Amino acid sequence: RMTEFCRDVDLIAIDTTYTLGEYESKENPALSKKGWGHSYFEFNIGLAKQANVKRMAFTHHDPTRTDDALDRLMDETYLPLGKKEAPNTEFFAAREGMEIEL
Repeated sequence: RMTEFCRDVDLIAIDTTYTLGEYESKENPALSKKGWGHSYFEFNIGLAKQANVKRMAFTHHDPTRTDDALDRLMDETYLPLGKKEAPNTEFFAAREGMEIEL
């Protein structure tokens, strides 16, 4: 249902609180974030690919993650992954006060 809801949208601002590792926490299942009602980067990148999303703004970042840590995650991991998996989608981390032209 989510894929169809997002199909061919120009922009989606989507909850992206965790990384897959944080979400699953296989090393310590007690720390898993499954069922908390939040999503993770890898899932949303896959959604962008399946739904042909033009632009995806990652929002609702983990409040314990600093801006610098988020920038590193984006630059080192999720922008390259997004470019590889969904090359037709522009990915970016939304910020407080950011204005986005539609």
